[in-house]
Amino acid sequence: VESASSEVEVIRWCRRGESIAEDLREMHADRVEGHYYGAIFLGLRAQNQRARAAFFLSDLEELGRRAVELDESFDDAGPLRFMGMFLVNAPSWPFGPGDAEEGLELMERANELSGYPLNDILLARAFVENGDERSACQSLTEAVTAPHEGRWSMTEQRWRPEAERIAAEINCQLQGPEIAVVE
Repeated sequence: VESASSEVEVIRWCRRGESIAEDLREMHADRVEGHYYGAIFLGLRAQNQRARAAFFLSDLEELGRRAVELDESFDDAGPLRFMGMFLVNAPSWPFGPGDAEEGLELMERANELSGYPLNDILLARAFVENGDERSACQSLTEAVTAPHEGRWSMTEQRWRPEAERIAAEINCQLQGPEIAVVE
């Protein structure tokens, strides 16, 4: 999906992924993969079809919650990561299911379950949305100082700019062993 050259192509890839995930759910309803990847692809489509995103909210929530229920540890706590960020970013009542506090709790659980640095970056975003910039800065520091090994060595380059964006937004200085939120 990331290499798609146009929005139309991205949506086509997302729909293809959603279809495969639906097939997985039909074949193995008690396994996490179909629910988790279905939520991921539908979420990507919602990001690329913002005018229609509200129509996807209930399906996203249902797929995400079912994935958490089936195996919250899958993909370095991916179901918790998905559901946490969904709740942080979705509109809150009465317009949607969003709940920044519950999203933060799920992101903290994801971070406890897996030391994958992406969880630190997204936990930082959840902290920001809940008004805790100091904790956000600490999470970002954890992410950018994580060892360049395993899966992180292949995905860090994609996610480090997001960590830097969040750090700039909250005036968090990530250099050196000390962290600081600049007032």
